[in-house]
Amino acid sequence: MFYLVRVVTPGRYVVPATFAEDMYRPEIRGVGKPEGEIVVVDKK
Repeated sequence: MFYLVRVVTPGRYVVPATFAEDMYRPEIRGVGKPEGEIVVVDKK
């Protein structure tokens, strides 16, 4: 798995928790924990 991130505004962003769910049995699912943050700085 991977996250594809596109950020155009500088700032601090929290990496969201992962969520997985079985397509045919939605009662089977899992939720992860947030994995940290991404810091975007203005490029001057």
